[in-house]
Amino acid sequence: MGGAALLLVGMAGLLVLRSYVYVPLLGDDTMAIHDPASLPQSLHVCGRTWHKDSRDRQQTGAELVALTDGPPQLVDPRQFAPCPAGACGASAGGGACATVIFARVGENAFVDYALSGGP
Repeated sequence: MGGAALLLVGMAGLLVLRSYVYVPLLGDDTMAIHDPASLPQSLHVCGRTWHKDSRDRQQTGAELVALTDGPPQLVDPRQFAPCPAGACGASAGGGACATVIFARVGENAFVDYALSGGP
């Protein structure tokens, strides 16, 4: 009985940990819908700091495509999540990069995070 209980506690702990920390073996949640109330004010992605829109406004995919002339740069907002291709990172690549990234908070709703300090 003790071994089964320990296994259940371990599995529950792993599920809770997955909600807060990126665990590569458990998948990428870039396309997952995240609770807007649980999103942090700042993300640390690609070796840079990104700040959430102070107005907490949500935008649709169509609005983002119109603003960015292409699909929005989505990010997994969990701690230690991978750097999405095309986002401005810590190493200067010299090319164009996205200075705004978006977390998905609804079926067609996104919250933006702007790069702190510029490219």
